[in-house]
Amino acid sequence: ALVVAPRLPDTQLGAARMLAEEGRFAEAVRALQRALELAPTHAAAHAFLGTLQCEAGRSTEGIHHIELAVELDPVQVSP
Repeated sequence: ALVVAPRLPDTQLGAARMLAEEGRFAEAVRALQRALELAPTHAAAHAFLGTLQCEAGRSTEGIHHIELAVELDPVQVSP
């Protein structure tokens, strides 16, 4: 997907999930930032970024992203 459709936010979100599974958290965050540059209202990207930030001890920023995700899509994003 990164070769065929790198400019889709879901491609970047998928890459971020894979990178996080591999423990490559800084790269995962960069992929999420790219996803949000492409689609600033992408709720799932905000939710995952918020989760990673909370896990990294950046809870203020993380909670902001999680709350924004729930605000953007309260049905699809579980708090």
